[in-house]
Formats: sequence, structure tokens, C-alpha cells
Amino acid sequence: IFLDHRQQPDSVRARLLDAMRMAQQRDGVVRVIAHPRASTLEVLQQELPLLVEQGIEFVRLSSELEQQSTTMVAGEKRQ
Repeated sequence: IFLDHRQQPDSVRARLLDAMRMAQQRDGVVRVIAHPRASTLEVLQQELPLLVEQGIEFVRLSSELEQQSTTMVAGEKRQ
């Protein structure tokens, strides 16, 4: 889900709430794409502490991909 295709803070906040709802429907996982824009950073700065209190975990995609890569290499059969 694109978090900030519209740059107004209210729009970013609404998309963040959409992402939370999507995560609840998808076994707790949703991928969010955002840009380091002032409006996006403002909303995230305000909302992240509340989301963390609710048990929401944020993971960088690069970390997730690295973990998947490590898991695949570890699971490979060597001949």
C-alpha cells in the first residue's frame, strides 16, 4: 500500500489506518511504501508511538529480504 501518494497529512494518516486494517485481514502482515516527505514524516512521528503501544511492528523491507535470503541459503541442500 502506498502511504503517501497524496501528501496531505490527513491523507497519509488515513492510508496508515487502511494499512492497519489490511494487516488485520492478512495474518498481521502488510507492506507499506512511503517517501521521506515532510508530511509523511510528520504523521509517522505522531502515530508511531501509538502504533507501537498497540503491538504494531515496523520492519524495513531490506531487513525482511535479508532474513529471507539467509533462510533460503541455510535451507539449501549441499551435495
